[in-house]
Amino acid sequence: MQKNVGTVDAVIRITVGLLGLAYGVGRMSRRPYRTPWMLMALSAMKVAEGVTRFCPMLYAMGVNSRDRVGLQNMLGKVKDMGAQAGLKQMGIGTTPKQEHANLSAEDKQLEAAVQEYVSYRQAEEASRSQGREQKPDDHHSRDEHLYPTYS
Repeated sequence: MQKNVGTVDAVIRITVGLLGLAYGVGRMSRRPYRTPWMLMALSAMKVAEGVTRFCPMLYAMGVNSRDRVGLQNMLGKVKDMGAQAGLKQMGIGTTPKQEHANLSAEDKQLEAAVQEYVSYRQAEEASRSQGREQKPDDHHSRDEHLYPTYS
């Protein structure tokens, strides 16, 4: 197990982990039946990563935050992943036809069914909204019977 967490990174991990554990213990003492087990487990994991100075996620990504070059590489990879995800979400870089070509036959059928359902629901909602615009008194007469009047 090779160290891949720098000193500053380790101190931040230990601090955040201890804060999470303190918060979890405080919640547990006030409401023992609603203990935040997941928060406490993740916080304990962060403390352990800071103490051992080894992070499995950084190891899996092939990143080392012990030196300045490794930290810059890590930030560069994160920026690249974020930029790629943003471009993909905006639809830049890949055309819908390219994405559609990569789908299997079942996925194409499912996509067509979802598009049909969505268009049906939009048409149904539009017809309902037109019906409401034509009968403004209908809404008032419905609400009239919800609340009793004492006169």
